[in-house]
Amino acid sequence: MTWYRDSIRYFQGFGFYTDLIDLPDDALVERVAARVVAHWDVELPADPLATPQLADLFLLSGDAQRVWWHDLECVYRGAEAYAGALREWATISRSAFAPEGVVEAWAGDAGPVLVTCTVRGVPLRFIHPDGHADFLDMRVLRLLNGALNPAGPRFALPTGPDPNVVIALTTAE
Repeated sequence: MTWYRDSIRYFQGFGFYTDLIDLPDDALVERVAARVVAHWDVELPADPLATPQLADLFLLSGDAQRVWWHDLECVYRGAEAYAGALREWATISRSAFAPEGVVEAWAGDAGPVLVTCTVRGVPLRFIHPDGHADFLDMRVLRLLNGALNPAGPRFALPTGPDPNVVIALTTAE
């Protein structure tokens, strides 16, 4: 459990798990483990470094205040996948992203999908590229980041086989 403790304390230095900052080490690991287990419905691996490229993201997934982790296969008429994602990304942005007037408009059951909103007074418009694809198009983050203050948190999409994690980070973080 040393890796878990050290990693959680390290991430707390960057503002993750701040609601648990005062817990002693054992209680901290136990609480974070409970959140991660609740999120994934699996136990924490005994050897988190067996898959080191995912270990940090797996651990961070328990901080819903700072990390968005979602199944990307969610785009279909009536699901409001983009509208929901924008609201959820606003939650993890630490007030850097506050979309107004979010609208997800479908031209038909198969799309195309037009997503519009205003961010910091800038009207934004994104078209889901293929109305038949039911995966959230994460390229929308480039559009959103362009409307954010460059000095504040911006949305980061970690590289990897499954880009379904969004974290709002400052340059220093």
